[in-house]
Amino acid sequence: MERQARAKAVQDRARTLKPLEKRVASLEALIVSLERERDVTFENLAEASAQGDAAAIARLSKKSREVGPRIDWAYTELEKATDELDQATRQFDDPS
Repeated sequence: MERQARAKAVQDRARTLKPLEKRVASLEALIVSLERERDVTFENLAEASAQGDAAAIARLSKKSREVGPRIDWAYTELEKATDELDQATRQFDDPS
């Protein structure tokens, strides 16, 4: 019977932690992608400035202003998800 209880505990842990781990990984990947987008936008903006391309400067400036809040949101969500994962992990590691 102890073996079944241990197996159930392992299943419960995985059922609880796996979605949280996936959420953290997804947010981390999103942050990397958004930061890459921001970096490329800044590079393109610098190039457009050097060329005096007013239309590209306007478009890229708008894009750079939009990506910042998305990065901030993703970091906020990552912090929440990480806290939730840490708390859940602690509950399984120390069930008392």
